[in-house]
Amino acid sequence: MDLSQENSEQNSILSYSENDASIQSGKLGFPCFISKSFSATLDFHSIDLIEKTDIFPLITKDQVKIIIIGTSQTSFLKPEKILLFNELGLGVELMNVDAACRSFNLLLSDKRAVGLLII
Repeated sequence: MDLSQENSEQNSILSYSENDASIQSGKLGFPCFISKSFSATLDFHSIDLIEKTDIFPLITKDQVKIIIIGTSQTSFLKPEKILLFNELGLGVELMNVDAACRSFNLLLSDKRAVGLLII
């Protein structure tokens, strides 16, 4: 799906498909993390495998305070994973990839410290 871009200096989602997302600097295969000025492909393929040591280096690049997790699977965050994000000072939301990409772009355009984790 194509999305419009508000600010070319930010990593807004330009478009996404079942397997990847396009941002200003190119395409990222899933799983990936995107914030205002940082993006990376990731090694884990499940929310259950996320640890603090995976998240901390990602959120420090742009001082992220909110994480949106987009997934194509029907999932819920286990209480221990919610606690993990809270211990890092992060708000966390889990939603489908479509809603996650739109929400990320909206919060990014509103100058919020947001990160998008697509699994």
